[in-house]
Amino acid sequence: MNTRFLLLIGMAGILCLNAPAKAQYQVYPADARIEPVQNQKNHKTGPAPAETALFYCLPQNDIKIKVVLQKTTYTRGLYSDYAEQMLKLPAFPDKQESYQIERIELHTEAIPDPTQVFCVQGAKLPKMDINPDGILLSVNRNEAIPSTGPHPAFQPQEAPGPAQAPSRPEPAHPNPIPRHPRHKAQPDPHGLVPGHGILPVADMNVNRRFDTIIKKYPTDTSLIIEKILQPVMDQKSLSEQARKMADKIFKIQADQADLLSGMQEVAYPSGTMRFMYQKLEDSKRQLIEYFTGTFRTETIEYEVRVQPQNDQNTYCIAYFSPESGLEVLDPEEQTQAFDKAEDLIVLQLQTRPGISAQAADFETRNRTQNEKSQGFRYRIPAKVEASLNLNGEELDRKDLFIAQWGRTLSLPIKDGCKITLDPQTGALRSYEEAPTSHPLPGKPEK
Repeated sequence: MNTRFLLLIGMAGILCLNAPAKAQYQVYPADARIEPVQNQKNHKTGPAPAETALFYCLPQNDIKIKVVLQKTTYTRGLYSDYAEQMLKLPAFPDKQESYQIERIELHTEAIPDPTQVFCVQGAKLPKMDINPDGILLSVNRNEAIPSTGPHPAFQPQEAPGPAQAPSRPEPAHPNPIPRHPRHKAQPDPHGLVPGHGILPVADMNVNRRFDTIIKKYPTDTSLIIEKILQPVMDQKSLSEQARKMADKIFKIQADQADLLSGMQEVAYPSGTMRFMYQKLEDSKRQLIEYFTGTFRTETIEYEVRVQPQNDQNTYCIAYFSPESGLEVLDPEEQTQAFDKAEDLIVLQLQTRPGISAQAADFETRNRTQNEKSQGFRYRIPAKVEASLNLNGEELDRKDLFIAQWGRTLSLPIKDGCKITLDPQTGALRSYEEAPTSHPLPGKPEK
């Protein structure tokens, strides 16, 4: 009898060891009203939810559009009025500016979703990794979680190269120089001036002469005469300056012709002749710029942020014209309908089929009635095709994930489970349950 009783107690102990442990925490929406637990004597026991609670949220996505423009500024030359008369070049306009779209980049950014805030309450809370924005990254994980950034599916992959020794960082300057738009020399977009430079021509713009001043100093027996040469510079007229500059250009052309025809005084090697010809060509182009003018290009970057709405698939981003550049619209104007779509950059979002709707319907059908608490929430983001168009021309197209357009689901409530969420979309990246089986004493595991 005693043997049978001890055997029953042992089997009951084994069943208790193999039974899954009840979770010691609950997850509620942040706006839920939770009552304290009541014991058998109808007394309220247990801590209030706010006393032992942690809060976290799920992310939503904004679309960030980076527009890079190339601005070209044309400045008239000093002798532009004489270009047609002296060099037979066409007349040049006044100062002008033109803009061109160099590139457009589309990507998403994770921000906290105020409608998806949850409270984790219980006597023993799990280990949770939460970023500074309050977005949940992992539960019961020990490895490092990457920071919030673009989805890895859309990050450019670089080819592996040879390993290099780490470079020593340069010390920070005590007075850093502010960054300005980058300026770079570019060839003339109209094919008039392949390059531009600066050539000192101050000595060509003046007439230098000497005046002789005679001073006489009479004495008792003789007359002392002193002659003083005083330099005098008279500025030339603009037409005289232009003529002098044109003569130098013609002289360079004559020297180039001598090199090509073999009429130079010395028989230089071919490499030396090519070098001399190129130097003469550079000097000629620099002098021609005084007639044709100069072109300067700079890169200007704009960043536009769009927050997708549930019932809006079209967003007006900015106006663009080659003459005036980019005019970014305010967030309130992005969702308004514009009668005039000309010169307007438009963002179109097209939802692609996914599993979020089916998963949400399944969970709703099989959820326990009157269930206030659920496990940790995660999201199945919606995949959309984003395209940017300007006057019927497609500028860019890319697939993006929009978290708030997907569905929010819950995980089972189990102690020790390891959960990893995507910091960009709140999607479930990995789920691992803790082992619940316990081997018998003295019996090796299989």
